[in-house]
Amino acid sequence: MKNSIFLCLLFSLGINIALTAQSTDKEKFTEALYLMDEKRFTQAQPLLQELLQSDPENANLNFNMGLAMSKSPRKKDQEAALQYFEKSIKDVDPNYTPYSSREENAPIDAHYYYGLALHSRLRFDDAILNFKKFQGFINNKHYLYEDVQNRIKMSEYAKDAIKNIRKVEFTNLGENLNSQYADYSPAIRIDESAIYFTSRRLRADGSNSELVDPIDGQYFEDIYISFNDNGVWSEPSQLNISTDGNEAILSLSADGKTLFIYKGEGNNGALYESNLEGDSAGIEKWSTPELLGSNINDPKANETHVSIAPSGERLYFTSDREGGYGGMDVYFCRKLPNGEWADAVNMGPGINTKFNEDGVFIHPDGKTLYFSSDGHPSMGGYDIFSSNFVEEKGWSSPENLGYPVNSLENDIFFATTPDGKRAYFSSYKDEGFGETDIYMLKLIDAEETPLTLYRGKFVYANSSRPPVGAEVTVLDNADGELVGTYSPRQRDGEFSVILEPNRSYHIIYEADDFETYEEDIFVPEGSSYQEIYKDIKLKAVEVKTDSIIASSSRPEPGAQAKFNGIAVAGMNVKLLDENGNVIDVQSTDEKGGFHFAALAMDEAYLMDFGSNVPDGDMIVLYNDKGEKMTFLKVKEGVYQYVPPKKPALKAYTVSVNDERAFKETYPQPEELANVIAYFQKYFPYNATGINLQNADFISFINDIVDVVESKGSVQIIITSSASKVPTRTYKSNQALTRKRAYDTKRLLETVLKQRGIEEARYNFVDINTLITGPEYKYDAKSNHSTYEKYQFVRIFIK
Repeated sequence: MKNSIFLCLLFSLGINIALTAQSTDKEKFTEALYLMDEKRFTQAQPLLQELLQSDPENANLNFNMGLAMSKSPRKKDQEAALQYFEKSIKDVDPNYTPYSSREENAPIDAHYYYGLALHSRLRFDDAILNFKKFQGFINNKHYLYEDVQNRIKMSEYAKDAIKNIRKVEFTNLGENLNSQYADYSPAIRIDESAIYFTSRRLRADGSNSELVDPIDGQYFEDIYISFNDNGVWSEPSQLNISTDGNEAILSLSADGKTLFIYKGEGNNGALYESNLEGDSAGIEKWSTPELLGSNINDPKANETHVSIAPSGERLYFTSDREGGYGGMDVYFCRKLPNGEWADAVNMGPGINTKFNEDGVFIHPDGKTLYFSSDGHPSMGGYDIFSSNFVEEKGWSSPENLGYPVNSLENDIFFATTPDGKRAYFSSYKDEGFGETDIYMLKLIDAEETPLTLYRGKFVYANSSRPPVGAEVTVLDNADGELVGTYSPRQRDGEFSVILEPNRSYHIIYEADDFETYEEDIFVPEGSSYQEIYKDIKLKAVEVKTDSIIASSSRPEPGAQAKFNGIAVAGMNVKLLDENGNVIDVQSTDEKGGFHFAALAMDEAYLMDFGSNVPDGDMIVLYNDKGEKMTFLKVKEGVYQYVPPKKPALKAYTVSVNDERAFKETYPQPEELANVIAYFQKYFPYNATGINLQNADFISFINDIVDVVESKGSVQIIITSSASKVPTRTYKSNQALTRKRAYDTKRLLETVLKQRGIEEARYNFVDINTLITGPEYKYDAKSNHSTYEKYQFVRIFIK
């Protein structure tokens, strides 16, 4: 009897345990679907995995596990989704019951998602087969009806695209920059001296250890910067604008002074800007981000990306606001005369499709637009496209950048360099350091963009910092319009400017307590991409005090006149140009002195005292620069200044094999303004030195000495160039051209010291290092004459 009771109790307990287990499985399934509905796919995976252990062939569980894996932010999870979808399609039921733990079949959607997984593994025919199976279950009212048609086109396009592989090279930016976490969305300075990017890493101080996104389990987004030190990226530092939420960088203005970032706003995203307030000691300080104005941010829509033209006059962004052509569209705004942004304008059906366009980036030439799209013919998901603006025609039809620039994944963040030969992007690769790493992509077969990157280092002697008030102003010589005003970075004194071809520019360098330096540059039409690097060191001005003129014996500007041996105040003196037009009228002071402002040594003048006749046959006047100007009497009361004849320009050219061929790289007329003499030396491949015994070089040094002895001082400008033939001896062509320039500078310093010329008597006002000439076609041996004329150094004296 006791045994019977014991067996009954044991049987009853077994039933309860089984019922508890069944109830627990149902709860796990319900919880997993809830988490997936909340887009917390990573957290749903362990629940589904546990259920699959007891029922591994369950098509419904396999479908949901595949879906959770495919939506995970982890690339390895996405790749593992294929095996679960493959099991799920064995039992597909059009009458599928969602949210039921008793449902053992998969929905018809399993064929769609299995097709996506197959496509990502290059199994395009199998992907198309499953997309078409899915099509057979639905009609044109299904929410995926148009999408699956597009997916079939993507698979067809991808089959052909992978057969036409572009010549590219991928370079991981290294473990100093990339982390074990997700690093992405790079924004690069136009001179590639620094890169800004978004990272979901643990901060160095651990202050975000509990700031975890509940949806994907990763740390919230922060913005970091890394500096390029001769090709090695520094350990990144976090920008001061990071908060406890998500901040993601989108782009950087061409002048490097404005960051554009994305922040989540409730269920939508919005676009912000932050301005550089300072970068002392290399630590950048950015302003509190502010929402972009006008109607750029629509409170009912999601804005995801933004990029500003180098002129600062146009802004391009993406939004899914109402009234567009599809989901996400590209829009633009013009800047109004009052500095505000005009209302946004849709880019139109040539750029936008009925699907999505995102990741917009305007190239530094202001004419090439890059964007991502899943509506134009692509390889799968988003591909990168480009469109060029043509005057009077508008934007060209978008072109796919091809494989492997575009992959089978979503390719969205893409920022190119000014020459169009390199791009920075983020990607997951097995050999990487984390979830996604930042890479540089070298586009070997891309054509160079015909523009000039004008870079400079603007500092004063014995310092790596710019002087107070340092500013570079660029004007268009054609109409005098301002191209831009640029401030050197406090960290290193460097600045960068984009110059367009077929333009002449006037450039002014100025700073507090330093003499202003000006020059003209002409960029030829149709020229290939080139870089100009300037090393600007201004000469300190002589500062006038109450008792002395510091560091100078410069005479006071002006002149004196006496009448019958007496200084008379109040006498009017007219200054006229050579055509008799009155420029200025001054009155003599009690000492008979008078002063005309800003007289130029190279212009003719008349000085007219009217009926008053000064003593003597000449009047000596000193202009504001302390230069002596002698006016000779031409008739009673009238004196004339005739500018001295300019000496013939002396030019010395060494190592020219074919003068007709080399002449195209001789100095342009704009470079020779006010130049007294110049010396240029052409080099063989990788060479840098100048022969001290060369007769032309000796004559040129004699000219420098003569100028110093006659004028008291001389200004020296050095321009060096390297061709685009890669150098193995030196780290880069930039290193080679800099070596040519600075070797020449040191040589001149040594020779002038030997000739007894003190350092105070000469000033290297400008050092330009260039990379010029045609794009390298891997034909240096057979076609060396094409490149060697771009390997030179020039020395100008003024």
